Formats: sequence, structure tokens, C-alpha cells
Amino acid sequence: MSTLEIFGLPKGYMEGIGHHHDWTKDSAGGKDKKKGKKGKDTKKKSFNSLAKKLGKEIQEDKRPTYFDLKPFLKALKKFFSCTPEERTKMRTLFLEKQTQVRNVFKDSHGEISFKKVMDVGELSRYLVEGGINLDANM
Repeated sequence: MSTLEIFGLPKGYMEGIGHHHDWTKDSAGGKDKKKGKKGKDTKKKSFNSLAKKLGKEIQEDKRPTYFDLKPFLKALKKFFSCTPEERTKMRTLFLEKQTQVRNVFKDSHGEISFKKVMDVGELSRYLVEGGINLDANM
């Protein structure tokens, strides 16, 4: 599971972190339910106003409690798209741009250091800032 974190799976996914991040969105149109857009929300509003008149309990939108597989499937798809050809492209790119890649690993004094540690997820951002154009799949 920690390998899939490199491909976008939220850290702590097995403990429930990163589940249902879009639970307020309407699955059909992608519109936010809480902002009162047309669709399922207008039906719920009319139901809630009727329930209020009858003295019943008003329904609230609650975050789902079941396990969300969307983040896992998204990370797994990225993992499988990382083919040997893609890895070869990256190695070739790193060999061609050796100087820029090394410059990413400079410490606070501007010296290249083997002690500098960075998260793999941050590496792409530093490489792009260093002048290396990466493909979205990379």
C-alpha cells in the first residue's frame, strides 16, 4: 500500500484518511450539493421543508461511513500505467539532464548533498522547477 502512495493514494488510506473527499458533489453533474444547485438537492430541500411543517426530523447530508475504493483504484491505475517503457523514458531523461537532476539535491548551503531527503511525490515539482519537463504519466 505504501508503494501506491507514490501514485497518489492518500497516506493513512487504510485508517480511513482520504475517503469520500467529494461526498458533497452530485455524482451525475459534479455540482456541489451544499450550495443549492438544481437536481437531487432541490428534492431534499422540499422534503425537508415538508418534514419541518409536519414536525419530523430534517435529513442532513452525512459523510458515508463505508470504505471508498475510488482513491485506491485511481492510484492502482497509475501504478499499472507505469510500464517499463515509461520507466526507460524517465531514466533516459535523467541521463540527458544530469546536471539539472543533481541540482535538485542541493542542501541549504547550495552544495550537492547525498544527505538531502525528499518525498518522491515532491520530486516531480522540484524537477519541473529545475527546468525538466515531465510528462503527466511520469
